[in-house]
Amino acid sequence: VQAAVERARAREGPSLIECKTYRYRSHSEGSNDISHVDPRPAEEIEAWKKRDPIKLFREKLVEQKILTEAKVGQIDKEADEWVADADKFATEGPVPGPEILENALYVE
Repeated sequence: VQAAVERARAREGPSLIECKTYRYRSHSEGSNDISHVDPRPAEEIEAWKKRDPIKLFREKLVEQKILTEAKVGQIDKEADEWVADADKFATEGPVPGPEILENALYVE
């Protein structure tokens, strides 16, 4: 990442940064509905959770006094509310009619 930052600051053009991650949950919500068993060992999942970049970044921001725990809590609360609102809209909102098929599939 540092090399990409240096390239950008030197105006040497764009860089591609590959970021690998780990899924804590199943590949899809329905994939374990029958067995309720995740084939990955619990220890593996827990080990990856300890390396969670969002968690680690949050801790670093608090440690460096860029954010307070209170601000982190506020951000979490706002994010939870946003997700709850989106979920409510998705589950309780109107079902789109077939007319959207003509204009909602592609960006023009």
